[in-house]
Amino acid sequence: MTEISELLERVKAARGYSNALDIEIDMALFKPDGRHISVRPNAAKTKLVYIKRTGGTDTFLAHDWTISQASRDEAIRLLTVLQETQK
Repeated sequence: MTEISELLERVKAARGYSNALDIEIDMALFKPDGRHISVRPNAAKTKLVYIKRTGGTDTFLAHDWTISQASRDEAIRLLTVLQETQK
């Protein structure tokens, strides 16, 4: 839970776009689904690599969680919910 708390505080303190934070947020919010079982940053830490159930991978840019105050507010809301469910 400390990890989520620290991420939440960094998102609250953010005043502008940060791809690094976007990647951390996406990884924290990731839930395995019918296609992907896990996620990790690529070697350059610029994109997300999703591991498929079949063993392959999909690579995507992170969602723009920090691009605007409204998107940061949504990330804060989702991370707060995640933090509460982990208590």
